[in-house]
Amino acid sequence: MERFGKPSAPLLDARGHLLTVDGNDALVARTQRIYECYRRQPKRLVCKVCEHALEPSPIFVKFDIPYFLCTSCGHFNGGFEDTPEFNAFLYTGDASAGMTADYREETREAYFRRVEDIYAAKAAFLFDAIASAGENAADLRHADLGAGSGYFVAALKAAGVPQPVGYDVSPDQIELGNRMLGEPLLRGHGMDELYRLAATVEADVVSLIFTLEHLERPRDLMAALSANPHVRFVMIAVPTVCPTMFFELVFPTVFERHLSAHTHVFSDGSLRWLAEHAGFERSAEWWFGSDAMDVFRDVAIRMGQTGQGDAAQRMWTDLMRPLIDDWQLAVDRRKLSSAVHLVLRKT
Repeated sequence: MERFGKPSAPLLDARGHLLTVDGNDALVARTQRIYECYRRQPKRLVCKVCEHALEPSPIFVKFDIPYFLCTSCGHFNGGFEDTPEFNAFLYTGDASAGMTADYREETREAYFRRVEDIYAAKAAFLFDAIASAGENAADLRHADLGAGSGYFVAALKAAGVPQPVGYDVSPDQIELGNRMLGEPLLRGHGMDELYRLAATVEADVVSLIFTLEHLERPRDLMAALSANPHVRFVMIAVPTVCPTMFFELVFPTVFERHLSAHTHVFSDGSLRWLAEHAGFERSAEWWFGSDAMDVFRDVAIRMGQTGQGDAAQRMWTDLMRPLIDDWQLAVDRRKLSSAVHLVLRKT
């Protein structure tokens, strides 16, 4: 089952703060702190996915960070290791407050609007993929790893899953999510416990929504899920090789939505390698990204930073907003969008 494209309006509304110079500049400053920590880690010598030796020459260098394309599986690697220390800095240390704030909604109304606008479609895609395999997703046990504040858990609940469970390392996000959900569906775990959890969780369906790319050893996580006798389906959403990587390269004063906290991104090839070596086959794939939206935002922010007035901003908006979905769909259909959602079935 293949799908391409998704309307951009809900995501544009959710990311409105990224279209202001002040909102952009605050995120750029936070990103630079993340880069400072990342550059202190050991140099990466082998591909994060297939462990093939990386070529000595990078594709490009950005903020003194080299990026390498694996010649074996096609994975796009940042030049430093994603160590436990780096991940702790991101998710439980100095950088975590800012990242948590990105998802922290102040009201139940705002929380569930985000669930409906962004996460309900992900749950529907998962349900359709499992239905195409001849099963009813509502009858299965679901666990969401890297659940954050529980938006996808809430979407699963609304779709008819009786007791979906989410796991995350952030106490703040777990507290927020359980408060919004009105029941303790989210559970905490230590940074070093995720691999054990993947091997033992009693769930038929495991989801990792923009989680796999943040792990030190994604290959080991997929192997643990494969070895778990309960798990039959895995849904992943990950950032991918796309035009946005190059937009970010030439707009250094605009917040890098893609290659910032994402120190590496997957390709269609590296995802196939990862699934096949873990004993999974693709059941469904949905390609949609934010590349056209990123171009729109890049130019809008640069105009603001260079002193262009409201008239220029309005004209740029009037020109681009009607084009975003059509432009993005052309990118998505070539499987070059900035993200992909996959449902994998154990072979």
